[in-house]
Amino acid sequence: MMRRNCGIALVQVLIISVILIMLSVFIGQTLKAQINVARDVQKVHQLRLKLETAEALVFNALLSNFNYQNKKSDNDVARIWNFYFEPFEVEGITVQIQDVSGLYSLNTFDSNHLTKLFQQLGVAENRINIFIDSLLDWTDKDDSLKPYGAEKEYYQGLSKVGPRNGYLQSVNELQHVRESDILTVEQWNKYFTVEPTPFFNPMNSPEAIIKAIAYDESGANRIIKQRREGNLSRRQFEEMSGIEQEGFVSFANGFKFKVALTASENGIMLQKSFIIELKRRDINNPVTITDLVWNKL
Repeated sequence: MMRRNCGIALVQVLIISVILIMLSVFIGQTLKAQINVARDVQKVHQLRLKLETAEALVFNALLSNFNYQNKKSDNDVARIWNFYFEPFEVEGITVQIQDVSGLYSLNTFDSNHLTKLFQQLGVAENRINIFIDSLLDWTDKDDSLKPYGAEKEYYQGLSKVGPRNGYLQSVNELQHVRESDILTVEQWNKYFTVEPTPFFNPMNSPEAIIKAIAYDESGANRIIKQRREGNLSRRQFEEMSGIEQEGFVSFANGFKFKVALTASENGIMLQKSFIIELKRRDINNPVTITDLVWNKL
């Protein structure tokens, strides 16, 4: 009987020992996971500080320098920056700046240029005609239907609201316009704006826009090459593109810029983007920040 009791006690001890071992392993794994989380939080914090340091340097450069690349500038950022969204590095952070006046405004556009741009982006001609006429119907104040467009009756038939009969308020509003799926959301944001820009600066346009508005591909490629090397002048641009400064075309940089910053280290990535408007003569509010987004360019 005593031997039987001793056997039972031994089994109980073994069971308790196994439970304690499993519990200690679980606690150890939990502590390890918590330590890893704490380390990741610390890394993210350090990465964010690094990103915001680069952001401060970009702000300083924008407010204290002419917004053109100047390889002889005393400012480290102004020597290397560009305003057509090509990446450059500031303190190990990837920075991209796009002069908003270099994007194509969907509220003030030339149909011929817009058609060429869509063709450059691989859109079929029949879809281009539908979208452009639908956009015109969406933004004009009348209810007269364009040949390939869409007015109220079309949208009501799909149980949708529209058209606005006024300027687009955001690029995201395009999703409500007929045939707007000719481009992806990323493409709409990369090449277009709804800002009522007083002029268009093609020298700061993305490559696809330059190829669409230049009179031939050879001239467009030379413009892109010269610009990338930091040697493009207004006179050269006019000669190679056939576009002169007249009407709404201007070779002066604007006052609104889309800025994107990307920090990446040890598998962790942070992204921040926003629109900055410069108002240098306003002592109290020299900059206005809008469209602030984290982790989505």
